[in-house]
Amino acid sequence: MNNVTVHVREIDFQDNYFAPSPVGEVSKLADSIKEMGLIHLPVLRRIDGGYQIICGHRRLSALLHNGADSLEARVYGRDEVSDFDCLMLAYHENRERLGDMERARLLIKMKQALNLSEEKAIEQILPTLDIAPTRKNYDRYLGFASLGEDILEAYYSGKITAEQASLLAEAEPISRDVVFEKVLLVYRLNTNETREALREIPKAARVAGKSVEGMIGDIESEIKTRGDKNAFIKTLKRLRYPELSRVEAKYRERVNKLGLPGRVNIAHAPYFEGDYLNITIRVEQEQQLEEAVNRFSELIEDGSITAIFQLIRRGE
Repeated sequence: MNNVTVHVREIDFQDNYFAPSPVGEVSKLADSIKEMGLIHLPVLRRIDGGYQIICGHRRLSALLHNGADSLEARVYGRDEVSDFDCLMLAYHENRERLGDMERARLLIKMKQALNLSEEKAIEQILPTLDIAPTRKNYDRYLGFASLGEDILEAYYSGKITAEQASLLAEAEPISRDVVFEKVLLVYRLNTNETREALREIPKAARVAGKSVEGMIGDIESEIKTRGDKNAFIKTLKRLRYPELSRVEAKYRERVNKLGLPGRVNIAHAPYFEGDYLNITIRVEQEQQLEEAVNRFSELIEDGSITAIFQLIRRGE
């Protein structure tokens, strides 16, 4: 390996095989390099007719952005380093910045470079990437590596979080891609909502004897505005749990019959999973509180509150 002055036109910028992640926007880095100069030299490997990038994809793209004609780089001979050696160099240079997604891509490439079995990859490569060498971890990172380009683009552009990417990696590919495209992005789900959608939509589809895409279509046909997240989730729950929907309707009917003022709110536990009620009262005067307390006393005495507790406990 030697320090060599390289002409920019000799570098293959289309070859990103050793890049742990997409190059992305480089204008800020380009401004920094223009002001401070290149602090860390890129690392290249000689190939037929030019050079292949091992480390420094963003720095080189920034130099290209600045209109540089030539640059100094550390250059390995063609046969001086193997593909695996190059991947290791890329890993160690970026180690502190790599997340699960990037480690997954390196895992697959390192396994291919060494032509290892899964067992050997677990034993040899996972520890190299600072991952505990277990089958569970191997399968988890394979899930990350299986994510399509559209999901990767969404992750790197900030449209989905690392937690959501992890949930997508664990989901069945046949349903994951449809839920991602037609639900997660359209309705801008948060992490918990993503988990629920990936779990409940395929289940509802199986019960209904439909495809996941068909199930999503059924849900959207019942809501007035595409993109209305609350309406989508509510309809999904009703279709997935028809009995729960029946109890919810009966609960609303009984609460409405209580005749409570608008400042009083009674809420049951999510999915009726707890035998309790949350009661909140907003008051601005002592008299309002007294009226609410007296009304509750009447409702307890005539059995109305007991009937609501029976409903959330037994569904009747």
